[in-house]
Amino acid sequence: MVTIKKIRAVNMLGACAVGIFACIMLMVICPIVTDGANAEEVVIDDAAVGVDVNAASVVSIAINNKMGMDIVPKANGTFNAQTATLTVSTNNTDGYRLLMSTMDGKTVLSNVTTTTDKTITSVVGTNIVPSAFGANTWGYSLQSGEVEVGDTTGYSAVSASNAEIKNVGSGQTTGKDTYTLAFGAKVDTTIPAGRYSNQVVISAVANPLKLDNLQSLTYMQDMTPTICANTKGT
Repeated sequence: MVTIKKIRAVNMLGACAVGIFACIMLMVICPIVTDGANAEEVVIDDAAVGVDVNAASVVSIAINNKMGMDIVPKANGTFNAQTATLTVSTNNTDGYRLLMSTMDGKTVLSNVTTTTDKTITSVVGTNIVPSAFGANTWGYSLQSGEVEVGDTTGYSAVSASNAEIKNVGSGQTTGKDTYTLAFGAKVDTTIPAGRYSNQVVISAVANPLKLDNLQSLTYMQDMTPTICANTKGT
């Protein structure tokens, strides 16, 4: 029996800031002189107070299940998959990116129970259906919503370094998005029995907020010619 596990999620905080400007108008009314000579005119002084509130963009990620699977290999290979629900929460209206990598910088599942140089290697390419898996290979699938995985589910190679697996752009996030994350592997009888393992890190990073004009600008160092052009005439 071959057991494959495990996956770990990492939370990351975005560093974008949103500026909110509020003006408070203060009116001071001078008293009117009523005794003696003619009353003086009323003078009104206006004072403007600026208040800046910077709210940092935040994105968090959670997985509801520890990933692992049992496979009883056959001579021509046996495929199995395990799924978990991945939830991404954010207050950033410009969306976020999901990144994936292995913890040790290697794309193989190594046998941690016996001494052997046999490994389960990553599939090559993207959208590989289970019937197209090579012997002793593994991959991942990420689909929006809570869905069932099956014979037509496409799997991709897990990167050794941070690789983007999902980019949710402006207006595409609901603030709390749900995905079905799956890992699949095909194993035959040419490798020793045991537990084959690696750790996978999934990171969520908030996209930078899009600055269109001076009204959306908080820091002068973020000024660009596009912002200047969009502000003309306002």
